[in-house]
Amino acid sequence: MVHNAGRSQRARFEHTDMEVDRNIFELNVFSVINLTRVVLPQMLSTGSGHIAIMSSSAGKAGAPFSGSYTGSKHALHGYFESLRNEKVGSGVDITMLCPGPTFSNLLQVAATEKANESFGENMGQGDKRMTAERCAELSLVAIANKLPESWICFAPVLPLMYANQYLPGLSKIIMRLLGPSFLAKVRDSRNAMESDKYK
Repeated sequence: MVHNAGRSQRARFEHTDMEVDRNIFELNVFSVINLTRVVLPQMLSTGSGHIAIMSSSAGKAGAPFSGSYTGSKHALHGYFESLRNEKVGSGVDITMLCPGPTFSNLLQVAATEKANESFGENMGQGDKRMTAERCAELSLVAIANKLPESWICFAPVLPLMYANQYLPGLSKIIMRLLGPSFLAKVRDSRNAMESDKYK
């Protein structure tokens, strides 16, 4: 089973309505958990199964201007790492997929600070992003090889993920030095928060 539900976000933390948080968690987290709980008993009864969860590089580190989205992806890691450790030896495998910037309609439909509002912007052809096809191919490789976790991205996101995973203290210093504007540009090939929507 491949869980690929999700909606991203471009919003300032202090201006985000709680309804936005609830809506994002309902789609990104609770729909995934609910479906897993429906299917998991069958996997356990047969002693085999594989659950792949489309998380995000934001599920491993804090992405600025995406607090609700980042929180939802971190929640997926919490739920499914708990499930992985609970079901060791059951024959059920779990793969957490953590793509970085990827071409899609993500910015068009991304949540904002206000409930029921979409960001409504397009990605640029020259953006530094992985193609959706390449992301899908690498995801399938990770699933076929039963990798517990796969980081599907390239520089500068990938080295930042390594720093965050293996040198968390140093990573926080690096993030502070780089600043939120730089990190937003890494994610969107520009600072999407400079949109007219937030002026």
